Amino acid sequence: MNQAQQRSRRGGAIFVAETATASSAYELIQPMLQSPCLRSESVFDAIGTISSSSAREPITTVFISCDAPGQEPLRTSGSLHRLDPGLRLVMVAPDSRAQEARDSLSQGFDDYLLIPATREDTARVINAAQLEPKIDSPVEPRQVREAKERLVQQINDQDDDRDPGRLLGDVDLINDLLDEQGVLLDTAIRLIGQKLALDDIKFIPAQDAPDQQGRPTEADRSMNTVVVSWRGELFGQLGSPSATAEQLRPWSAWLARWLKLDRIHHHYRRLAWTDDLTGAGNRRAFDRSIQEILVRSKQQRREVSLMVFDIDNFKMYNDQFGHEAGDQVLQEIVQLLKSVIRRGDRVFRIGGDEFVVIFCDPEGPRKAGSRSPDSVESIARRFQAQVCDMRFPKLGVDAPGSLSISAGLATYPWDEKEASSLLNIADQRALESKRAGKGTITFGRRRDECGD
Repeated sequence: MNQAQQRSRRGGAIFVAETATASSAYELIQPMLQSPCLRSESVFDAIGTISSSSAREPITTVFISCDAPGQEPLRTSGSLHRLDPGLRLVMVAPDSRAQEARDSLSQGFDDYLLIPATREDTARVINAAQLEPKIDSPVEPRQVREAKERLVQQINDQDDDRDPGRLLGDVDLINDLLDEQGVLLDTAIRLIGQKLALDDIKFIPAQDAPDQQGRPTEADRSMNTVVVSWRGELFGQLGSPSATAEQLRPWSAWLARWLKLDRIHHHYRRLAWTDDLTGAGNRRAFDRSIQEILVRSKQQRREVSLMVFDIDNFKMYNDQFGHEAGDQVLQEIVQLLKSVIRRGDRVFRIGGDEFVVIFCDPEGPRKAGSRSPDSVESIARRFQAQVCDMRFPKLGVDAPGSLSISAGLATYPWDEKEASSLLNIADQRALESKRAGKGTITFGRRRDECGD
């Protein structure tokens, strides 16, 4: 770990393995520290403790006994540095295994301590790890950068989680991942800056590089940069005018894993809420969206309309032309509908050929006292007319002349105030349209027929 990282770290230590060597190190070091000292039975348990440690009192140093069960220095250091590249790893070994301890320095460890150890050797390890010594300890107090002290002071002065000056941790990144606000990258860059005690860390997206190799643009040539990629997938570059490439490299690997996790999360979340065939929202997405929209509409006193519709004689398309032709009909219906609705309106496929549209324009009328230029009724009529005009040349000369839909509309709060009741009314009105001869839309007690 480089000096800039060491100076920016502040926290406690954890001793891994319930062995005689680890116990001796703990009994020697713990009385000399002001910092918290924890114990763990295994590397696996230590990882759990480190990942859940408070941002105010993070674990910054790990003492690992060479005789810990299953201890493999290279694998152990890799696992811990993937969790936090800034962790300082210290191998603890008896004098009889001194060569093994020295070899650990080429396997990802930062230091080693031979047991039995003198107070001078112990003080050297504590000093190098930048741990907080007790006042009566012979260890010299560490010098913390002014920027880090300001951050710590801000935390002491203010407990508000939204304070941009507070120390960040993995919990903040997890929260960003779950909140889906698209701010995970910003939080990660701030966290790296805090760990390195620098305020000039920058991420350069791959698409901003003219050669698509993750190299920075001409304006960013003054920065030291490293590639951020994961198993061949390029995200961009991590750069800073102040930090060296050596300082940035472990953090670029850490950042790449978080960005990959964020991308995977969004991919599977999209699959969970989207109909694969048409790209419309699915039933799960509708149930969630309508509840959220109705809550907002109640607060803002806005109308919300639902239109339930299905395609008349859709079974004939599947029977006569095959399911591939039926799929094409469904896809083109959704594309047509998306082209006529407003920005805030949403389309969902809730059954085979059954769809729901939530009409909820967040902008509403553009001027005081005016009506929205695209009312729900005008959109529904326009969609109905364009469906009637649709043609499917790929189906050949035997393709039917036109399609039609049967639809029903219901509006909050006039028809109903609960989502399930509102959907039921719209569905019943769609059935009324079917019974009236298909190709119609029922607006309350009124119906518009296809072509009228």
